[in-house]
Amino acid sequence: MPAKKTSRRARLLVIAVVLLLVGGIGYGTFWSIGTVRDSFPQTTGSLKIEGLSAPVTVKRDAHGIPQLYADDSRDLFLAQGYVHAQDRFWQMDVRRHTTSGRLSEMFGESQVETDAFLRTLGWREVAEREYARLAPATKRYLKAYAAGVNAYLRDHQGSELSVEYAALDLKYDYEPEPWDPVDSVAWLKAMAWDLRGNMEDEIDRALMSSRLSEEDIEALYPPYPYERNEPIVEAGSVDEATEEYEPAGGVSTGTSTTPGVEQAVQGARTQLGSLAEVLDEVPALLGPNGSGIGSNSWVVSGEYTTTGKPMLANDPHLAPTLPSVWSQMGLHCRSVSKDCAFDVAGFTFAGMPGVVIGHNQDIAWGFTNLGADVTDLYLEKIEDGQYVRDGERHAFTTRKELIKVAGGRDREITVRATGNGPLISDRSSEAADVGEEAPVRSAAPDRGDGYAVSLRWTALTPGRSMDAVFALNTASDFEEFRAAARKFEVPSQNLLYADTEGNIGYQAPGKIPVRGKGDGRYPAPGWDSDYRWTGYIPQEALPWEYNPERGYIVTANQAVIDQRKYPYLLTEDWGYGARSQRIHDLLRSKLEDGGKVSTKDMQTMQLDNSSEIAKLLVPYLLKIDVKDPYVREAQELLRGWDYSQDADSAAAAYFNAVWRNVLMLAFGDKLPKEVRVEGDCLWVPPADESAPLEDLDGDAKLVRECGKRDPDSAQPDGGDRWFEVVRGLLDEPGSHWWKTSGSKAQHGDRNRDELLAHALKDARWELTAELGKDIDTWSWGRLHRLMLQNQTLGTEGPGFVQWLLNRGPWDLGGGEAAVNATGWNASGGYDVSWVPSMRMVVSLDDFDQSSWINLTGASGHSYHPNYVDQAEMWADGEQLPWAFSEQAVQEATEDTMALTP
Repeated sequence: MPAKKTSRRARLLVIAVVLLLVGGIGYGTFWSIGTVRDSFPQTTGSLKIEGLSAPVTVKRDAHGIPQLYADDSRDLFLAQGYVHAQDRFWQMDVRRHTTSGRLSEMFGESQVETDAFLRTLGWREVAEREYARLAPATKRYLKAYAAGVNAYLRDHQGSELSVEYAALDLKYDYEPEPWDPVDSVAWLKAMAWDLRGNMEDEIDRALMSSRLSEEDIEALYPPYPYERNEPIVEAGSVDEATEEYEPAGGVSTGTSTTPGVEQAVQGARTQLGSLAEVLDEVPALLGPNGSGIGSNSWVVSGEYTTTGKPMLANDPHLAPTLPSVWSQMGLHCRSVSKDCAFDVAGFTFAGMPGVVIGHNQDIAWGFTNLGADVTDLYLEKIEDGQYVRDGERHAFTTRKELIKVAGGRDREITVRATGNGPLISDRSSEAADVGEEAPVRSAAPDRGDGYAVSLRWTALTPGRSMDAVFALNTASDFEEFRAAARKFEVPSQNLLYADTEGNIGYQAPGKIPVRGKGDGRYPAPGWDSDYRWTGYIPQEALPWEYNPERGYIVTANQAVIDQRKYPYLLTEDWGYGARSQRIHDLLRSKLEDGGKVSTKDMQTMQLDNSSEIAKLLVPYLLKIDVKDPYVREAQELLRGWDYSQDADSAAAAYFNAVWRNVLMLAFGDKLPKEVRVEGDCLWVPPADESAPLEDLDGDAKLVRECGKRDPDSAQPDGGDRWFEVVRGLLDEPGSHWWKTSGSKAQHGDRNRDELLAHALKDARWELTAELGKDIDTWSWGRLHRLMLQNQTLGTEGPGFVQWLLNRGPWDLGGGEAAVNATGWNASGGYDVSWVPSMRMVVSLDDFDQSSWINLTGASGHSYHPNYVDQAEMWADGEQLPWAFSEQAVQEATEDTMALTP
C-alpha cells in the first residue's frame, strides 16, 4: 500500500530550512534535505513486522498521537515498542545509556565522571536483578516491547533513526545496539533518582554547619504548618497500624554508644560539598530535585461536579525537555478479555511499555511525588582499607566496572560498598580532604584521613514497580487499584483514584524505611549499627482515603498526614503546602452555596497564577517609606495588585525581583559557598573563625569565597520552604537574619524594614537594566522565559546543531509554588527551570469529554510537524480533546497504518 511519511506543508518547511542551512551556515554543509527527513516515520499504508501474530492498527490524529489496536497483549506491546522507536528512539537510546552509566560510549570523555557515579549507584545491575523477580506476564510484555523496538532498528540506522545520529557521526562512529527488556526496567531507577526525596536537604543541612549554628539551620527548615496547610488525608485514614514492620534485608543490631554525630558531619563537610558538585553533574532526566519537582493532582466526587461523576486532574512538574519526557498513547485490545486485558490511554515513557498516568475503561489515576525519605547518607570510618562498624573492621564488597569511551581511552573503576550501600564518595576528586579541620567528640572514631560517604536507598533493592504499571493499567475498582499500588515500591508516589461508579480515593504506596536511630535529616554514623534501617513501613499501615466526606482529595506534595499523629516517620522534609492549600481554597470557593465543578473549571484551576508569598509580603513592602521617587514609582506597582503572576504583569515582574533580592540579602550572603550559586563571590570570615550571624561587623580576617552550586539547585531557591522561613521572621523585625553587612540601622528592630527598602531599590535597578526604565513596558513573561532544549546535543552540541534542535523562548506566567508551577530558582535567576510537563483532566462520566496536553509534541524528530505543535497551546493554557472510544478515535484519525505479520 502507498505510505505517507509527512505532509506537503512539512516537506516545504524542511526544504526551506535545509536550503537556508546549506546556503549560509558553516555546519550546514554537512546536512541535506534527506538528513533531516530520513527519520520521519511512516504513518500510513502497511508494514510487515517480524514477531507479530496478527495485524495491529495504528491510528494517529492531527497531532500525531497514536492509538494502537491489537488482538492480544503481546502484539499490543510489540507494536508499542515499534511506535515508540519510530517517534522517540534517540530519547530512548540516551535514557538507557544514562541508566546503565554508558554515556561515554555516545559522547566521549566529557561523560566519564558521570558514568562512574552512575555505575557506582548500579542502576543497571539492580534492574537486572529486578527483572528476574517480575511476574511472568510482565516479562512477556517487556520482551514483546523489546522485540518491537528491535524490529524498527533492523530496518533503520544512522539518520533514519534520528537526525542526532547524523550529528553524532560527525565525531564518533556510533551504532545503537539492540534493545533489551532490562533497558526498560532500568528507566524506573532514573525516575526514582529524580524523585528520591530529601537527599539534597540532608547534604545542605550538613554543609550549612560550617557557617550556621544548629539553631539557625533549624530556623531555615521550619516545621510543616499543619494548622494552615491541610495534609492529604485526615488522621485515622490508615488501616490499623502496629509496631510490626517488614524487615530490611541484611540488618544487624548493635549496642554502640551514640557517637558525636554533629561533629562527625562537620568532619565530612568537604566530602559532602564535593558530593553535591557530583550530583549537579548527574543528568536529571525528570527535573531538578528539590522543592520544584512534584505535581498537582486532585479529584472531585460526582456529588460536586456538573456531570454527576468524578473528575480528576493531574499535572506533573518536571524538567522542560525537548522532546517532552511524556509520550501520549492509547493501547486498546479490540476485544477486552483475560488474554488481552488492556483498554487504556494516557501518558507513557518512551522506552517503557504500558501507560504511566491516565485512565482505562473503568478507572482514572494520577501521580504526585510523595517525597518520602527513602535515602540515607552514612559517614563511614575507613581504617587500613576496611570500614568500621561497632568497633570491628569489615571488608568492602567490591566490583570492577569498565567504562568505554568514544574517541578516548577506556577507564576501569572499582566500586566499593559497605553494609549500608555503595561508597559514593569514591567518585569525588576531593576525597582526601574529608574532614581535615572539623573536631569530633570522643564518642565518634578519630577521623584520621576523614570519613567516606555511603548511600542507602530503597531503589537499590530489587522491587516490583514494573508489575505495578500493568496492574494499574488493568485495575477495575479501588481494591484492584490498591493492590497495584502496593507493588509500586519506588519511587514513592501519591496515587489518586476515580472510577466510573462514582468513587474517589487515594493511596500512599512505596517502600519507606523504618530507622533504628536518627530521623534521616543529617548523615548518620555508619560505624554504629543502631542507625541502620530495621525494616519498612507495612503497606497496610500507609495512609489512604476512600470517598471522604468533604467530597474531594488534593495532592500537591504537601504532608500526606499529620506526622505528629502517625506512628511511622514518612519524612520531615515535605513540601510546605502552598500549592495544595491554594487548590483547597479554589475548590471550596467554587463549591460554596451549592456550586458545581466542570471540566473547564478544572482546567482553569490548573492555570492559577496566584502568588502566596506576595499575599504575605506585599503589605509590608507597601509600608516602607521610600524617599527615591524612581524606586517609589516601582513600589506603586504593588498597590492594588491582585497577586496574579500573569505573563503580561509588570507588578508580578517587580515583586518577584524584590522577593529574589530579599532572599539574597537576608540569607544568600550568609550561606556557605557549597550551597550558593556558582559565581556568587563574597568576602567572608574563614569558616573556622566565622563570626556569629548577629556580629557580622566583627574584625575577623576576610577571605573570598565563590559559590559552587548549579543554578537549578542553589540556595535560597525561593520555594515554599522559604515562604515559611520569611513568615516566621516578619514578626521579628530585629532578627539577625534581617541584618546585612552594610546595615545602617542603629536599632535592631529596624533591620527588617531597612532590608526590605534595600530590596525594593535593588529590584528597581535590576529591572531597569533587564527590561528598561519605563515600568509600563515591564512584564513578568519577559523575565520568566521558557527555552526548550534537546537534552544532549541541544545543550552541548555545535551551535548549528543547537539551533536545529532547540525551540523558544516562550514568555510565561505562573511561578514558584503557584498552582501553575512554572518554577524558577531565585539564586539562579528568573528563567523557567521546571514546568507542568503535561496537563490532563479526566471526565469519568464520558472519557471522550476529557482533555490533555503535552509540553512539546508526539515526535522527537526536529522539524517534524509534531515536534513542538502542542507547545504553543500548552503555553496558552489550552488542552486538546482526548478521544478514547473507538468511534471518537476514528473521527479524530488522520493517518492509519497497519502493522502486519
